[in-house]
Amino acid sequence: MGLFSNLSRLPKSSYQRLLYVLPIPLVLVLCGSGPVLPISQQSPDVSAADLRWADSQLHGYQIDEGSQSLAAHLFLSPSGWTFDGLGYSITLIDQSSHEVYAKQDAFANKSLNFLLAPGYNTVWRQWLRLDIPPAVPANRAMWVVLTLWRAADGDFISQPILSSDHALLNDSQVILDELILRAPALPLEGDKPVAEFEGGIKLAAAKLPSRAQAGQELPATFTWRADEAVADELIQFLHLGHEDSDEWFVYDQHPLDARLPTRLWYDGLSDSETWQAPLPADLAPGRYAIFTGLYNARDKQRVAARDARGQPYLDARVPIGRIIVQAA
Repeated sequence: MGLFSNLSRLPKSSYQRLLYVLPIPLVLVLCGSGPVLPISQQSPDVSAADLRWADSQLHGYQIDEGSQSLAAHLFLSPSGWTFDGLGYSITLIDQSSHEVYAKQDAFANKSLNFLLAPGYNTVWRQWLRLDIPPAVPANRAMWVVLTLWRAADGDFISQPILSSDHALLNDSQVILDELILRAPALPLEGDKPVAEFEGGIKLAAAKLPSRAQAGQELPATFTWRADEAVADELIQFLHLGHEDSDEWFVYDQHPLDARLPTRLWYDGLSDSETWQAPLPADLAPGRYAIFTGLYNARDKQRVAARDARGQPYLDARVPIGRIIVQAA
């Protein structure tokens, strides 16, 4: 600006004068742009996040899933302007067994493009690709987990999370997303399902033994199909009603066990699970009628069910056979 105060020093060439004019539109844009939007509003594919460590903050992230890999985009800003020794890890963890199936580490990088967050915080976009090994089983719920760390004297020290709007696996690992590898559909068993539930869920088959013993486990195999994606957390019940008394045995669990909660069922899912329901040792011997069905974990309301002819089942309980229970 000092050059403009002395008109005799202004460049004579029109090209040189242009260099002095170019900053003016930039200043006007910055002054008139108004408040800076959150990262999730600047990029529609970015999920909002507010995670804080002692010296860093995550403003948003984007997980892109491929057939055998996923790409993680992190919108991260450190306190101050240093990324020295700052790194992060993306880990694929089985929700049921907590087994680690894949992990990728990277140092934070300021050479990638940046955005501005509210308060004019500089946010640097980090990018990491995680290859999914063939050993990762299909139809199992996986967590996509983020860890932030600092490298110091050859050690990689996990940074504790001070505050988070996402679920934490522990004090230094945050769950960003869930991942399901889809399995091929199972072959159909019979022409018609045992029951059709609201929301495109079908009980394709149910197999139980004709006899069981009190105090032992009762094996029961259920095959499920989904014609639509399911968003709710549903629980399956198994009821055994004594035909000569009012005694009932009740057992509940996830239809496909904890490995694949119904909230993650996808359109075209086909899978089966064998339960091992523990029968009480004092369960009265005799003949029992067996029923099953689904209810919503949120409000305990049963999911309406109908038979192959379209007729509704009373109390949304599906009869699946009879069994003789012998004394322990």
